[in-house]
This record gives sequence, structure tokens and C-alpha cells, in this order.
Amino acid sequence: IVSARGAALQAGLYPNPNIAYEGSSIGQGDQNGNRSPGQQGGFIEQTIVTGGKKKLARDAALRDVQIAEQHLKQTEAELQAQVRAGYFAVLSARENYRVTRGLTELTDELFGVLLLQMRAGEVAAYEPMQIRVLAMQSRQTLVLARNRYVSAWKQLAANLGTPTMPLTALAGRIDMPVPHFDHDEVLAYVLTHHTEVISAHLGVDKNRLLLRLAEVQPYPDVTLHTGFQKDYTTPPFGTLANVT
Repeated sequence: IVSARGAALQAGLYPNPNIAYEGSSIGQGDQNGNRSPGQQGGFIEQTIVTGGKKKLARDAALRDVQIAEQHLKQTEAELQAQVRAGYFAVLSARENYRVTRGLTELTDELFGVLLLQMRAGEVAAYEPMQIRVLAMQSRQTLVLARNRYVSAWKQLAANLGTPTMPLTALAGRIDMPVPHFDHDEVLAYVLTHHTEVISAHLGVDKNRLLLRLAEVQPYPDVTLHTGFQKDYTTPPFGTLANVT
């Protein structure tokens, strides 16, 4: 945005004036053979841009500034969406980890009970082995759920710009009520406020200005040249002015 503003400022600036030394008729001699310094002085020269070219160029460049501002809003919205998605991913992973941990504790407890019953001769030996398989699967699933929880947190922390932030509890629940939006109201808002829609309109305006700028380019600019010199060639050695 700052770069686009600089380009817009530069697009509307007039050409720099030229201020310089000017000498003419240097060394001109008189009837006695004396050489004079001639006419010594300086001049100011300025190009006057016609047809409103500078204003059109600046207005077109300002559209780039506005488009860049819309891109910033779009980037902010995308980041907010990433943070929201990451937030709910953490809540989902946390709930999955909680449920999986409860299932693992249940299968471990059931396996322990069946072992006691087997030692007491109340159940056959194969019955605890069946539960043992489920308990081992639950423990493996618990490790995966824990890794998923930590991974979701790290992704959220990275989106927040704090990748080293330790795992901590988040407010809210994954089963919180889903907000309701009216489709027609949302559609009307998107069509008037969406950054891509606004950027497209600004792009159309910019191209219209560039088209008008191209139409006025054939009109020539005017260069004004004004010089002032001290005449040392002939009396009374006055001051001369030159205009081009």
C-alpha cells in the first residue's frame, strides 16, 4: 500500500524545472579589437503538461492504492478464517482425545476385571485376550488422538504468529450452537462488500481513466523557457530577457 501511494504521488508530479547558466556572444569584439564576456545570465525552463494528463495518471494510480487496500482486507479476512478453522480444529481434536482417553480407560479397566475373574476361575482364558486386543487398539488410537490434538494446536499457534506458545486450554465447546445467517442478507452484503467485487470495480475505473489518458496523449505539452542575461557587448550594458 505504501509503495502504491508513492507511485500515485509520483504519477501526479510535474516535471522538475531546469534552472541553469546561459552565456552567449562570448568573446565578441568591438571596433578596437577588445573582447567582451558577451551576454551572461541564466534561464528557467518548465514543461507544462496539458490535457489533464497528470490528474488522470494520478487518479488511475490511486485506484491501485485502493486495490492494494482491498488486498490487505482480503489477507486479514483469510487469516481470520484460518484462525477460526484452527480454533475449531483444536476443539474437535481435544474432544476426540477426551473421548478416546475415556474409551481407553474403560477397556483397561474391563481387561483388569476379566483378569481377576480368570484367576478366580469365573471366565475362560480366551475372554481376557479378546479385551486385551481392544485395549491395545484403544491405546494406539489414544496416541494418534494425542498427536492430532498437539498438531492442531501447533497449526493454530503458527497462524497466530506465536509458534512456540505451549499447549493450553481453549474456551468454548465443539458442540456450541451454530449461528444462523439469512442467505439473502449475506448475499447482498457479499456483493457490496466483498474485496474481490470491490477490486473488480476499481479495476474497471482504473482502465477507464487509463483509456482517457491514452485519448489525451496526442495533445502536445508546452515548454516555457525564460532567460535573463547581462549584456556586456554594447553600452549601456543593460539586462536582456529571452522567452521561448
